Amino acid sequence: MVKLIRKMDPVGTRYIVVDYLNHRLSKNGHTWTHCPPLQDPPLKIHITMREKGDEFEDLYKIQFQDLVDQLHVTHDTCYPMFKAVVGELFQGGINWGRVVALFAFSGSLSTRCVEKGMAGLVDSIVDWVTQFIEQDLRQWIDQHGGWQGFVDFYSRRDQSANDDNPWVKYGVLGAVGVVVLGALMTQRT
Repeated sequence: MVKLIRKMDPVGTRYIVVDYLNHRLSKNGHTWTHCPPLQDPPLKIHITMREKGDEFEDLYKIQFQDLVDQLHVTHDTCYPMFKAVVGELFQGGINWGRVVALFAFSGSLSTRCVEKGMAGLVDSIVDWVTQFIEQDLRQWIDQHGGWQGFVDFYSRRDQSANDDNPWVKYGVLGAVGVVVLGALMTQRT
């Protein structure tokens, strides 16, 4: 049987998601055996997303990991938790910081799934993130220059002395916190 490998557009959303999740898994010492082939060297969009995701996760590693640990991820709870966190994250609107937070959360969720013996969920997480971006964020992303706009935004930010507003970086932590609180309340009833 011949397996058909669908070539992904290296600047397309799905490729960016795959690249980022593979990066996070590799950085945490995991190999994603089902990862589609990736371009080497990576493009500027991939490098920028990796750097901003790393920065976000490194700044809030302990708090972020504690929250992800409390989610008690299983095959049955992973998607509802993902949807709840993402819904909370973007409830206040869309900005590039929240897009980075989406990738950071997805990277942590993927890592947690692999560590709990549910590596098959990584492919599902790729689908969920890609679908969410294409259905709910695509218009905003296009209005802000597409993925090149993301690169340009952070290039300008890196060249200026201003840092991201802290509330943008805390956005995903608040969303995860709401989900954790809800999950804990549900478990106690």
